Amino acid sequence: MEDITKFLKSIRAKRRELSTLLETMEKLRMDLLPSAIRYDGDRVQTSPEDRLHEIADELLDLEKVQREQQERLAKDILKAELLIKEMKTPEYRELLRLRYISGGLRPMTWGQIAKKMGYGEDHVRGKMHGKAIREARKIWKENTLEHETI
Repeated sequence: MEDITKFLKSIRAKRRELSTLLETMEKLRMDLLPSAIRYDGDRVQTSPEDRLHEIADELLDLEKVQREQQERLAKDILKAELLIKEMKTPEYRELLRLRYISGGLRPMTWGQIAKKMGYGEDHVRGKMHGKAIREARKIWKENTLEHETI
């Protein structure tokens, strides 16, 4: 049985991986643009034709990986949202959403979360997060037990 903290941290990790992948893909797209032609003195130098095909093939492969990663991430986020939705404390729900789910591909920092929630960073990262995880863990275990007995 996976623990709730490992599950939530895996969502953050998947978001970071996807962000890195998208950055790599953008660099490859830039390599395919005509602006990649360099002019060195009187000599015009272009990327060899076969290298453009390699870049295009790599980009196509990465697009497939991107779709697969986005699909897995979406499933995990849905699972996390369903769990968080069951939590009784609104501040804990908001904290876990901000920390693990929202914020685009780049997860929010503790400082950003604290500012958004109107609390100090130490309070949010320490006491509040610990309580939120305990509440989420209880629901996680209850849901896991329900699924195991079915």
